[in-house]
Amino acid sequence: MNMRRDSVQVVMLPWLAFGHMPPFFQLSIALAKQGVHVSFISTPKNIKRLPKVPIHLSSLVNLVEFPLPKLVDMSLLLPHDAEATVDIPHEKVVYLKAAYDLLQDPIKRFIAREKPDWIIVDFNADWIVESQTHPYLGSRSTLQLVLDVKEGVRVD
Repeated sequence: MNMRRDSVQVVMLPWLAFGHMPPFFQLSIALAKQGVHVSFISTPKNIKRLPKVPIHLSSLVNLVEFPLPKLVDMSLLLPHDAEATVDIPHEKVVYLKAAYDLLQDPIKRFIAREKPDWIIVDFNADWIVESQTHPYLGSRSTLQLVLDVKEGVRVD
């Protein structure tokens, strides 16, 4: 990313569920239409499942892939290609959350390097919200966001 500092830069960090990623993606597109640079973070498989970024906004929306870390004995806990709640039965979501939480150090390093103006996180990335003054992050504005997925996102 490391985009010019003459515009606002936002990092989007949704939960790994398709009731969460599409609204965050819609918000990313809406922000980009206003000239905001957005880094949308997810896993490779989930990024591939998202709609394509409109070509005229491609310079403003950066889809950032972080591979989902493997849990010890993950083959017993999650299917090999599981990267979202849609890939697993409900009783295994706790293991997906555990793997997601292992992304915190690489994501914190990404944020420290990119120095976004805003970090918009979903309900369960509390490790970002709790660490706003972490040495990696400095002091950043963090918005923990819960979107009404029935209504989607509308920015006029």
